[in-house]
Amino acid sequence: MTRGFRRPASAVEITRRLKAAGVPGAFTRETAAYRGTERPCLRLSVPVRRGVLKTWAREHPDLSGEEFVTLLEALSAGRTVEERCSCGTLLTLYPRLRAGIGLDALDRWLGRLEGWLEIDCLCQSTFAARDLLDRWPAWDRYLARWAADPHPSRRRAALVLLTGPVRTSDDPRLAGRSFDNLRVLAGDRDPLITKAVSWLLRSLTGHHRSAVESFLADQEARLPAIALRETRTKLRTGRKTAPSGAAGTRRSARSRTG
Repeated sequence: MTRGFRRPASAVEITRRLKAAGVPGAFTRETAAYRGTERPCLRLSVPVRRGVLKTWAREHPDLSGEEFVTLLEALSAGRTVEERCSCGTLLTLYPRLRAGIGLDALDRWLGRLEGWLEIDCLCQSTFAARDLLDRWPAWDRYLARWAADPHPSRRRAALVLLTGPVRTSDDPRLAGRSFDNLRVLAGDRDPLITKAVSWLLRSLTGHHRSAVESFLADQEARLPAIALRETRTKLRTGRKTAPSGAAGTRRSARSRTG
């Protein structure tokens, strides 16, 4: 955030409500390592955090585009995990304003995030296939750029942003960008990236099964083991992990025959 930026009253009020609903304190060391950030946490569950934001959004239905961007600008630089995670929820609650968000702003916000939780709160299923396709030249350019970015949050975003759209749409532009980004990141061994590679490959299996199979064969030497294992299991059983025990075997057999 630029020096001298004044937090808008909307961000101050949302932060106050989040703190009032939370339990003050930071992550334990173990939980911080799991989340990937040492940032203070209010310990709100996802339903509680979402409830706070839905209530606020109902009270403020007429935000302008400028007010919305200023709010997200402030929250994306917030002191707590919950403030930063609020950006993605607000984007889903204001679909009209979401459609007008500049990708330069999204690029800036991604650079402030740390760990899978903050990244995925902003990127997972926040932007629908139609959001991307309506502005495809710009999205395609930024998604390609993020895949090659030195900042791990942007590299993960280049994959996670596509997981929802490729599940719901068979548009070849989404699949093509997905495979291009996967090709760029197949050899990246940052844990933030290896798990996202697996996630996007599995998301592609619904509409692009044969293309995924070909990609696994072509990139086997470069792909992380977890991506190969989980995607092959998904192709074979319809699940990320193999069913265990007799009951799992029966369920797997039924899924193959049904």
